[in-house]
Amino acid sequence: MSKFTLPYTFFILFLTVHYLYYRVFKAERHFRSALKVLKYNQHSSTLPNRYDTLLNNMGHVLRKLGKYPDAIEFHKKALHMSPQDAASYSSIGLIYCMMGEWNKAVESLDYVGGHTFAPVI
Repeated sequence: MSKFTLPYTFFILFLTVHYLYYRVFKAERHFRSALKVLKYNQHSSTLPNRYDTLLNNMGHVLRKLGKYPDAIEFHKKALHMSPQDAASYSSIGLIYCMMGEWNKAVESLDYVGGHTFAPVI
């Protein structure tokens, strides 16, 4: 039996499909609804670590909408849950590049280049 419940898997799949098909406005609304259902409070760590993907995907959606500071915050929350996630560091670096904050971008991207991360299975 899978460690994830069937509704959780379909829910994440549904949100990811919205994101992948560039329906970012609807995706943002659905991600926010999901976070509300999960009783997520941005000012506290109220989600189990398995939801780091949800927070990262929300960060990607916000980046596509040009909401860069909010996107960075969601990626940082995901990093708090999964500190070995190189993709989160890369995403943060990309956003800082888009904002023209080169020193912060280099710092984030250097962190990825200078560390050995555990493979994601």
